[in-house]
Amino acid sequence: MNNLLRVMVVEDDAHWQDIICQFLSRLECDVKTFGDGATALDHLMQDKLAPAEPEPGRPHGLPDLILMDVMLPGLDGFEVCRRIRLDETLREIPIILVTALNDRNTRLNGFRAGADDFLTKPVDTEELRLRVRNIARLNRFRRLIAERERVAQISELAPDGILIIDTDYCIKYQNLAARSLLGHNSALPVASRQFRELLHPLHCDQTLRLLQEAWDGSSGATTCNTELVDAQGQSVPVELNIRPVVWESQACLQIHLHDLRDRRRLESQFLRLQRLEAVGSMAAGIAHDFGNLLTPMIAGADILLNALEGKPEQRLLQSTLNSAARGAKLVENLLAFTRGLDGSSQIVSLRYLVEEMRVILRGTCGPGVDFRTQICRPAPAVIADPTEIHQLVMNLCVNALDSMPEGGTLELKVSEQNLDEMSAAHYPGAHPGQWACISVSDTGCGMTPDQLAHIFEPFYTTKPVGKGTGLGLFTVRNILRKHNGVVRVLSEQGLGTTFEVLFPAHEDRDPAAHDQASQEASRGQGELILLVDDEASNAMILSAMLSCWGYRVVCAHDGAQGLALFCKQPRDFRLIITDLMMPFMDGVQLIHALRRMAPEVKIIASSGALGLPGQK
Repeated sequence: MNNLLRVMVVEDDAHWQDIICQFLSRLECDVKTFGDGATALDHLMQDKLAPAEPEPGRPHGLPDLILMDVMLPGLDGFEVCRRIRLDETLREIPIILVTALNDRNTRLNGFRAGADDFLTKPVDTEELRLRVRNIARLNRFRRLIAERERVAQISELAPDGILIIDTDYCIKYQNLAARSLLGHNSALPVASRQFRELLHPLHCDQTLRLLQEAWDGSSGATTCNTELVDAQGQSVPVELNIRPVVWESQACLQIHLHDLRDRRRLESQFLRLQRLEAVGSMAAGIAHDFGNLLTPMIAGADILLNALEGKPEQRLLQSTLNSAARGAKLVENLLAFTRGLDGSSQIVSLRYLVEEMRVILRGTCGPGVDFRTQICRPAPAVIADPTEIHQLVMNLCVNALDSMPEGGTLELKVSEQNLDEMSAAHYPGAHPGQWACISVSDTGCGMTPDQLAHIFEPFYTTKPVGKGTGLGLFTVRNILRKHNGVVRVLSEQGLGTTFEVLFPAHEDRDPAAHDQASQEASRGQGELILLVDDEASNAMILSAMLSCWGYRVVCAHDGAQGLALFCKQPRDFRLIITDLMMPFMDGVQLIHALRRMAPEVKIIASSGALGLPGQK
């Protein structure tokens, strides 16, 4: 029924109504008749509100043609025609007026009212047939045009690019997404572009071969990953979906372009994160070995210091000991960064935290960088996880250094700020009160306002490909949220950038818990200590150290030997010191075994690596 020409006949003469209806039925038209203009008009108003695919028993939808007598009771044909043309939905329906009056004024009045054509009574059936055929043809063309416009509108709004190419590889059509993807000027005529020109030289032959397969019809649709070249000459990775279509009565190929740049970027970020994770795992083993090298140096130098009391060599040895201690601290800090160890919040002084960072940062700065620090005294304290504050400062400083490849000035400041209502408004999320401030400034390239709006988003980076993960400032933001901190970024392109990071200040100043002064070691009274370490040099030095402090020491070279020695005289050992990473039986297994045998025994676990599984 939907394929038939739908005709509305408005005729008050029953005789003519029957004649016209019978003839139209023979032409396979779907006919609906009305005896007056008002009823026909009401029916049209109802039909335009009906669904496009009417349910059984519902009006069949708007007619494709209206055949209407001029002389009707009530509203005449002219008035009905005028009202139809005033309606936005009905105005496109073709109207043929049927009249017994064949004078010029009647025809002019009909055309002024909006009629498309006239038939004169008595109606010539052949003339009616030809008029109906023409109307049907026009309706078919109108539907095709409307459908094409609808498809074109959908194509223009599609998120992926769509190209239509002919047998000569000329681009016949490209949607908005394709123009944006390839950087084409929409004012340039589409026909002036060749699809071959878009193909990357390295992938040209492969892509053309796939296009030829699509032309040959060897596959219904072809999909491949390749690279195109945009208007700026940049490579654009895309996924192509190719299928044959008919476009403007011509055999063509439709090419669907899916941009792969975001996927490639995420894959690259994921691979870099995996490499960073691998580096963190390697750092644990390296730190353990390096710690084993430093331990005998530090312990031996400490023993010799007492023996060289008052001698000139003592200062030289003290310098050696200080350097070794800084090396041990450097390993500890680097390992904490690489493994991302979680720490507990505590009252810490920003002065001590920043001073601990100096060793790492001075080694990170290149020869062309002037590294300066400015720390107020007394420095403010905060409640924070020291490891995460280390990471925050390191991320900000690394970003600053990356912005100064040719050198410049990096300044790290610690201060206290008392914000009032007006000054707090400059820091999003801040409230009036005491704040501890860490400021990192550089004289690098700076950032644009658009870049500033995105710098804290994950995987966003202004660095070249391969130079950054886009997670540094994202991590800074997360650390700030965890510690109720805020940040303000001041940057001007070509002049540099300043990050001002604020944490709620604690009432303490330079807490004594962080005092670096060495404490006098307590001397022993001959207590027996079991020392378990697979590194002979460590065991020898620690044994000598403990002996100097008045303790007796028994050494074991692995967990199994240590457990055997303890079993021989379990009541005699006052303390067990064990390494964690050992062959045969490691420190964790040894501790579990000792706790089952003697829950009260004192145990100290030592390791050159932090954050190992099972340490808790």
